[in-house]
Amino acid sequence: MFAIKDSDIERFKAGTVGADWPLSSIVLELGEDTARRLGITALNVFAIYHPMLKPMITAKLDIPALPED
Repeated sequence: MFAIKDSDIERFKAGTVGADWPLSSIVLELGEDTARRLGITALNVFAIYHPMLKPMITAKLDIPALPED
């Protein structure tokens, strides 16, 4: 089992960009696309801690369309 402590990612969180979008503007469906995105994201996070995984990850995320104001 892998666990990431908050203290391990604090330095990364300090440099991130936040995007506060209300849930009402997001389609509330947790389907296959959501599961795929979460899975790919999880694998990429694991690859940060275990670099030998990076060349094995062949799935790529498409850049999602941003909501219009």
